[in-house]
Amino acid sequence: MEMRHVNPSYVVVGITGLALVDRSGRDFTTPGVITSIAVFLVVAAIGGAVYAPLLRRQIALAEENDADSAEYRRLDRRGNLIGLAIAALVVFQPALWK
Repeated sequence: MEMRHVNPSYVVVGITGLALVDRSGRDFTTPGVITSIAVFLVVAAIGGAVYAPLLRRQIALAEENDADSAEYRRLDRRGNLIGLAIAALVVFQPALWK
């Protein structure tokens, strides 16, 4: 899927999440809601500022038939690490307080 569709979807997902919290009657200051919002913002920032440019460069290298290059492999490893970090944030949702 192209990044021009993926990045705007962060906005749609964020608005949907806020609407669901509002409709559920839960307070936005509930620890679970605050943690979820914080994790969402971190994931969106990493996706937009770090992962998207990395993926664009990887696609450019692949289109140049340079997918076997050391740079492509380096970008691939970095992208995989970023993906694992994002997955860890989403799954383990670090506590913001004790």
